[in-house]
Amino acid sequence: MSFRLLAIVALAFQLVACSAVDPASLKKPAQAQSIDLPQNFVYVTPVVGMVGNKFKYELLSGKYVAQLADADGGTYFRGPEGSVRMSQVQEGGKPVAEERVRSIEGGIYMPANPADPARMWIIYGTGKYVDGMPVENALPIAVTAAPGASPVMAGLGAGLAAGLVNAMIAADTDRGKMIFTAHQAPDLRSVITVRND
Repeated sequence: MSFRLLAIVALAFQLVACSAVDPASLKKPAQAQSIDLPQNFVYVTPVVGMVGNKFKYELLSGKYVAQLADADGGTYFRGPEGSVRMSQVQEGGKPVAEERVRSIEGGIYMPANPADPARMWIIYGTGKYVDGMPVENALPIAVTAAPGASPVMAGLGAGLAAGLVNAMIAADTDRGKMIFTAHQAPDLRSVITVRND
């Protein structure tokens, strides 16, 4: 079984495991605010998991406008169209030959407590590859065993594929909801300033 399949399965389960926030449960912010991100902010994760994968998250430069606030006083700032980009840059301890970049609607969440880190968030179901292919169409939904594969490996592959399909079906109920990305840059707050408009 390839590391790519394992990475896709892991990413799908991470997205499903993230708690989704229904925008209808939030309110308008008390004050008009924005964040001007003068340049792209890039965060590459340390090695994730036992197979040696790394992921890159990028917030595109531009104006992020306060759109929603939660009961704790945290504010969701939405960026320009496709402002959050994600890609896998290392697979199985080796650089990825062709980096597939996903562009997703989202932005920056600023908690009310200044000691808490800012976080990247996305709107589930708005992703597409930069080349235009929807993310959902790029995920495999069936796995066939390689010729000569052991029955155990074939069964494991089929089980993982079934788990992936079930995870995608479960996650589809979160379409349009806001989720925090699985990996967060610890220094995001240090490069942004919230301004009152």
